[in-house]
Amino acid sequence: LTFTKTYGGSSNDNLFGVEVDSSDNIYVSGALSADFNTAKFNSSFVKQWQNTRTSTQQSTSPFDTALNSTIDANSKIYSCGYARTQQANFDQGFWTRYDADGSNFLSRSMIGSSTSQGYCIWRGIDVDASGNIFVAGVCNYQNGSQDYVQVVAKYNSSAALQWQRRLSTHLGRNNGCALDSSGNIYTVGYSGQVHASRTDAECIIAKYNPSGTIQW
Repeated sequence: LTFTKTYGGSSNDNLFGVEVDSSDNIYVSGALSADFNTAKFNSSFVKQWQNTRTSTQQSTSPFDTALNSTIDANSKIYSCGYARTQQANFDQGFWTRYDADGSNFLSRSMIGSSTSQGYCIWRGIDVDASGNIFVAGVCNYQNGSQDYVQVVAKYNSSAALQWQRRLSTHLGRNNGCALDSSGNIYTVGYSGQVHASRTDAECIIAKYNPSGTIQW
């Protein structure tokens, strides 16, 4: 064990994502006192910068958090998760991007298509060599808390949405994603509708091409 460090705010804190660049700088993402948090430390764990984002939170259950992160070749740090807002009733899928020095903040959010429970949570994020951002997670698509599906989306380097895709029709979730050298995206998670005669969830891995067409 080389070192163990702690840091946080004045309330419940948690980290979910960690990345290391070519200079051994450490980027972490998670929740800091119920705010969406991204921070950078050098190789000696001296904090270089920290940025938190606070949504218009629900007064009864305030909490925003990053659940995953990635960095690109220029050490830009990307984090994804959710932001809990009054406007969306439930969680919005939320991702952010910062330059290596913590500047040039960029973010986008997405909600599900349900009118009463339109939540969305991003659980995986990756970026290709051109700066296109891919996120994967779960969204609600009909009225009722049990109608949730695997969702994957692509944004270009300017954060304009290129496409979004839904895999299953009911009871599914993506937990992560990764890109190959050709820009194909792979998602992993589970589905409750693999076998019609069964009600338990099964593991799912799926592949989409860069245009969002499912391959298998």
